Amino acid sequence: MGSLGELGPSDRRESLCREDPGIKLTNALANYVQHLELERAKLPLLKAQSCHNVAEKSSIVTLCNKVIAMTMDPEMYLFTTSLQFHFCSCLKAAVDLRVHEHIPRQGAIAVKQLAGAVGADETLLRRIMRMLVNKSIYAESEPGYYAHTPASLVICSPNMPDLLSHRLEDGFRAASRHAEALANLQYRDPTADDILGFQLAFETEKNYWDYVEEDAPECGLRFSKAMRAVTVNKLGDVPKLYPFSKIVDDGGLIVDVGGGMGQVAQSILSHWPGLGLKCVVQDKFASKNPTTG
Repeated sequence: MGSLGELGPSDRRESLCREDPGIKLTNALANYVQHLELERAKLPLLKAQSCHNVAEKSSIVTLCNKVIAMTMDPEMYLFTTSLQFHFCSCLKAAVDLRVHEHIPRQGAIAVKQLAGAVGADETLLRRIMRMLVNKSIYAESEPGYYAHTPASLVICSPNMPDLLSHRLEDGFRAASRHAEALANLQYRDPTADDILGFQLAFETEKNYWDYVEEDAPECGLRFSKAMRAVTVNKLGDVPKLYPFSKIVDDGGLIVDVGGGMGQVAQSILSHWPGLGLKCVVQDKFASKNPTTG
């Protein structure tokens, strides 16, 4: 056991009162539920829902993680934490196989049928899905039958596979070499001209932007699509973050640097029609790929 199991009889009561995460978690959950009841909102479920009381949610997540760390054997916690790359590898394989497209929105699918649909060996697919079920990405409704969860349904959203592929391909590969790159630099703070994890992983001296433009345009196209997935569910909030009507007297010009395909600019103009606002979108790569729909 972790720290909770190491408390002696004499100091247990005082320690629990002052810093026990279980008590903090219970209090945080009680406060969160009270807020939901006051707002007449639904209690937390394993279903997609709007966000309520972000601060309370964040506190609960932090405390839950601390409880997990203190409950597990310290060596096992460190061991399992260091194996997160297995999860990333399995998620990447599932995205590449497009597993999310073959599992029904309602109900479940047998592993044999799923393996045939995605073109994978059944035994291998079971091993991949075991990791994803363990992380609550997919659900195993009964042995050998897989179903969607709210997390896996997100993968079905427009451009989300591109976002995950970008992170699990470009990002994952680069991250795997970051420690080596920092060691090569003798652990000084890197500069833009240094050879870092990305350059080592992709065997290039170019930075990411020059690499995708000159050597891997398909990766740049995927990145542009991925950026749409980042903002697709929050575009409606962007125009409310600033009173854009106030800039009309100064010419009404908005410049969105790194604005991708202009999705944020379009959202602002749609929210503030008739004001004569103008948006200039600057994005070196996206401007060369007008088919990023």
